[in-house]
Amino acid sequence: MIQPIGLESFANRVGVFQGSPLAQRQAHAERLLNAPVAFFAFELRADGEPLGCGQFVLERDLVGLYDVFTANAARGRGLAGMLCRHLLALARSQGARHAYLQVEGDNHAARSVYHRLGFADAYAYHYRSRDPSAA
Repeated sequence: MIQPIGLESFANRVGVFQGSPLAQRQAHAERLLNAPVAFFAFELRADGEPLGCGQFVLERDLVGLYDVFTANAARGRGLAGMLCRHLLALARSQGARHAYLQVEGDNHAARSVYHRLGFADAYAYHYRSRDPSAA
């Protein structure tokens, strides 16, 4: 079952799936709550257990998918694709006609899901820092 989830709970869920410390989860929640656009967050559960999560932002006819995660034990079962299709259908029902997302270049499993959904690579990017400890 895919159901809406509050942004603070969502940030915590993402953090649990990623193994992030509490401070990072709280910072993520704060960014979502203070964003200039509204995020719509969802959680996929089976038998009361969270198996995946994802969110989208809708700006006019453009939807962006963010933070799509599947629990390690639930990977390879098609849940990310199902969750993304659900998010895209909701956004489409609210006027979205174009979609985008970001994914790490070496996240081959996620890239495969997104390609099957019709997404194509548009560009790659990287970050620079003067602080060597940032690496």
